[in-house]
Amino acid sequence: MDRTTTDPLTAAREKTRLAARWLNLLAFKPAPGGPSVSPSMSHYHDMLDPETTDARRLGACQALSKPVLRAIDVERMKGEEAYANARPPDPYKAIWQTTERGAALEFIGALIAHAIETFEAEGVEV
Repeated sequence: MDRTTTDPLTAAREKTRLAARWLNLLAFKPAPGGPSVSPSMSHYHDMLDPETTDARRLGACQALSKPVLRAIDVERMKGEEAYANARPPDPYKAIWQTTERGAALEFIGALIAHAIETFEAEGVEV
């Protein structure tokens, strides 16, 4: 991701692309039993295709935001259960209380949230 980008829409597009790449890497499934984020999904193309519109990017981000947030909660519960007795107390409260997958999903969720916020702030509508 280009951290020197000052154009908000360019940054939102890049965050969207990065989120899609991570979701694909994790074989994330927005719905139980459904397909994972891959070229077989329209959201994948809407997030990665350089020729698509910002409205389609925004729509894909909005559609995937809720399933990602649900998955973050699930992974956090798994992490809290798994590490409840296995870790010493953290005086800074900074240690992840989730699984590795959950930590990755939290990053992806932040990318998606920032992209949505930027697209909307720039007047993009679905």
